Amino acid sequence: PDGEILSDESLHSPDRAGWVEYTREGHSRLALVRMLPDGSAFSVSHSLSNEDSASVMLSQVVALFGLMAMIAVTVTALIAARAASKSLARLTASLTRVSAGDFSERLEAPRNWGALSSVTGLLNETLAALQRRDADMKTALSAIAHEMRTPLSHVLQSTTIITDPASTPEERSAALERA
Repeated sequence: PDGEILSDESLHSPDRAGWVEYTREGHSRLALVRMLPDGSAFSVSHSLSNEDSASVMLSQVVALFGLMAMIAVTVTALIAARAASKSLARLTASLTRVSAGDFSERLEAPRNWGALSSVTGLLNETLAALQRRDADMKTALSAIAHEMRTPLSHVLQSTTIITDPASTPEERSAALERA
């Protein structure tokens, strides 16, 4: 019965406590045993016979739910990893085109990626600024080239006249004045 005093030779040191499993009248019991200073033992025991099948069944259910949870987590992680891989592949392809000088390219921001979405937005703003500066630079270079063509064409024409042996001295003199 519960609360019976056990004397177990292995637990005879004072202030020692532990679990003891034993069999009485063909039934398994589990007892929490506490050694008292006078050398006697105090225990509280409980029969395991009625709970054996229930505990086995409970442990099987817990194991099954644990397995199902592990499978669900694994599948979710694989799906997330695949989505992340596709997003990063698209991002890499876009950045490759940008590094080749295509500033009109815009990066697709992965949804719900927090900091990466913010970085992608900043990169798109930077690309727009680069595209504007590239267009401004092309316009400026075109204007500079046009402004340089006119004087250079006069110098080229004058040089041709001056170096031409068929030119008259008056033509050479006029060419030098224009240049």
